[in-house]
Amino acid sequence: MKKIIVYIMLSLVSFLGFSQKEKPGTIERNSRGMVTSVVFRDAEKEKSPRTANDFFTQYLESQEADHFEKVPHKSKRPNFVHEHYDQFYKGVKVEGAGYNLHFKDGKMYFANGHYVKVEGLNTTPSLSQEGAINAFLKYKSIEKEKVASSIIELLVKEINIMSVKDSVVSVELVYRIYLQSDHINNDEVGFVNAHTGEVISTEPRLTDLTGTFATRYSGSRQAETDPVAGGHRLFDNTRGAPIHTQNMQNNTTLIANAVELIDNDNNWTAAEHSANNNNMGLDVHWALQEVYDYLSNTHGINSFDDDDEPINAYVRYGTNTGQRDNARWDITLDVMYFGQGVSVFNPLASMDVVAHEFGHGITDFQIGWVYSGITASFHEGMSDIWGAILEHRIRPSATWRIGEQVMANGKSYLRNLQNTNDNNAHQKIADTFGSSQYNSGGTYKRSGVFSHWFYILSNGESGTNDIGNSYNVTGVGLDRAEELIVEAVFNNYLDATTTYATIRTAMIEAAEAIFCENSSEVRAVTNAWHAVGVGAVYSGPIMEITSPPVVCTSATFTLNNQPAGATVSWSSSNPSGLIINPTSGEATRQSNFNGQATITVTVNSGCGTNIARIVAVGTPTPTGINGPNYDLCRERGSPYGSGTFYVYNPLPGITYQWQVVKSNGQIESQGSGLSASLNGFRYTVGYHTIRVRSSSCNTFSPWYSSTFGVVNCGSSFYSSESLYPNPASDEVTVVLGQQDSLNEIYSLKLVNSDQEIVFEQSTENYTIVIPVSNLPEGTYYLNISSKEGIIQRRILIKR
Repeated sequence: MKKIIVYIMLSLVSFLGFSQKEKPGTIERNSRGMVTSVVFRDAEKEKSPRTANDFFTQYLESQEADHFEKVPHKSKRPNFVHEHYDQFYKGVKVEGAGYNLHFKDGKMYFANGHYVKVEGLNTTPSLSQEGAINAFLKYKSIEKEKVASSIIELLVKEINIMSVKDSVVSVELVYRIYLQSDHINNDEVGFVNAHTGEVISTEPRLTDLTGTFATRYSGSRQAETDPVAGGHRLFDNTRGAPIHTQNMQNNTTLIANAVELIDNDNNWTAAEHSANNNNMGLDVHWALQEVYDYLSNTHGINSFDDDDEPINAYVRYGTNTGQRDNARWDITLDVMYFGQGVSVFNPLASMDVVAHEFGHGITDFQIGWVYSGITASFHEGMSDIWGAILEHRIRPSATWRIGEQVMANGKSYLRNLQNTNDNNAHQKIADTFGSSQYNSGGTYKRSGVFSHWFYILSNGESGTNDIGNSYNVTGVGLDRAEELIVEAVFNNYLDATTTYATIRTAMIEAAEAIFCENSSEVRAVTNAWHAVGVGAVYSGPIMEITSPPVVCTSATFTLNNQPAGATVSWSSSNPSGLIINPTSGEATRQSNFNGQATITVTVNSGCGTNIARIVAVGTPTPTGINGPNYDLCRERGSPYGSGTFYVYNPLPGITYQWQVVKSNGQIESQGSGLSASLNGFRYTVGYHTIRVRSSSCNTFSPWYSSTFGVVNCGSSFYSSESLYPNPASDEVTVVLGQQDSLNEIYSLKLVNSDQEIVFEQSTENYTIVIPVSNLPEGTYYLNISSKEGIIQRRILIKR
């Protein structure tokens, strides 16, 4: 967004034969009637504008004084072209305005952005730059001699009232003023009317709070340094972008005053650098290199701008509590600051803190959201998304919790993207657009709509949101959710978006470009937005595999609702049991195989997705039984007990039969279905076997069996016995009732899933320890016998 190389001047032209009603495409407009997006479907693509100039004149009805400057962009995918244009009026940039045009095979399929209609604005300033700076200094009560330097830019700016609804008061010619000063009042960027000298708007100097990372937080790590006189400094010039980390010594905000962090032998020990928190620089420097490498190696992205913009970080930033207890991206100087913490935070240098601030840099260069009003919330939500992605990829920790390593105020983390109202979080955030929590919130609280949407998209979720809408989202997984973010951010889908509704539209279009129309991913993206209160549920068709759920001998698989012109390829996860023709989808069972296979169809139409379906082959034997992890309870004087068992990973199309068998082989009860609810099943105190088999293709499978114990309810032994830990890795402690109640011998037997005894002992002791370190991982059963009966405990051994 920041390097402009192509200039396009638009003149006022006719509508090229298109009337308002004849324009092809689905058009969305904002509350002021300006076009925010146009989607061209199928035949409409043939009539879509072929050039940027055509689109701007036909759809935006641009004026003679407007022109658009094209931002360079390297397309990541063949056949796709993604263009972004910044809007200018009489040669002056319109802040936050611009448009994105997306082409496939030379045809426009999506356009979106924010166009500002400017009428009759005098773009020749009446006020000098010095006069504007003096006006802002007076407004902020900052002495001129306390300012080291200033950065000033002439802009056309919409002046908004902060509210739930988008409300524009006026469009003005302004100076944007950024001061380099240590003054305590220097906490905002100012916008001064270039004609009247009035300070008409301010924005915070992008401030953030988050955290987690290296030597201090991540143990021993290696990172590139640079030899200098006296040792080595935190500078890396081995990558495309130079990475430089410097120390502001906890007493300045001026980068000119920063000093190098130096180690004499390039062995940066805690003893040398931890006492004054300088070791936080090691965390930041290592993290920035890892972030650069991950984005470059995985996505071909190089630095914030994808063109190796220098990466500069300053640790131990600040002169007061508010600055030191903070981390932030400087939206004017394009650098990152990390404070050493005071009361809320420890040194802000963890991986998710660094990733969050790096994410602000990506947003600044790639999207250009201004840090004001609702777009400031977009900034924060997107940075929390980057924090979750990069922490998970580089140093996995608590992916959906931001800042869990750096809190100093008694809270466990800064924000929780999964549980947005977590009492252990320092900041609670809104998870539903338009809720009372959202409407009464500020920048961070409103950012939760964006970040929680990403959580739901990745993991799936069902429920009812805060405005009463029910939702049910099947997650796509973090891999595909991340792919969508990269596509939308680096291919100009989000530039100049100004509402959650326009972000939703852009994300859906990006998903269609990657995963194809009618894909489950597009449905998930749409439904995840509905879950957070933005837009309706998905109502379109879905690509689905159709076939019998069980393959007895052969079957043909087909794909419904595939995109026009798409090619498909079929595969089987188990070709020794079920082979499938990659072109026709004809599948054949092999050698009377009994089991299951996953059938996958790969769709390719420029976009691409994989659709999978698990099918039963022949008559598969059940693979397990899930049930209560305790003995079943029979009321005294009653022949009945209670408990429910379930088939582990049941297969569609299979019928299941159950039996409860006594130790003498006698069948006590039986039934059918995916579960066996033993309420009313007649059995006695002692050992029992629960078994299940499948029925398909006119054949029964072998039985799968498991054991359980039955005790009388109200037994003092039953109610007081305990076992821990479970799962266990080295040993299990069993507590046998109360110390003074033991007046008999207890018999303990630990058996594996094959009913082989692996431990056996009789005891009168109150407590007994069972060693399990020599046993393989898996599920075991501890049978405990006493005069009051037999109980069984399930033990999981896991390492």
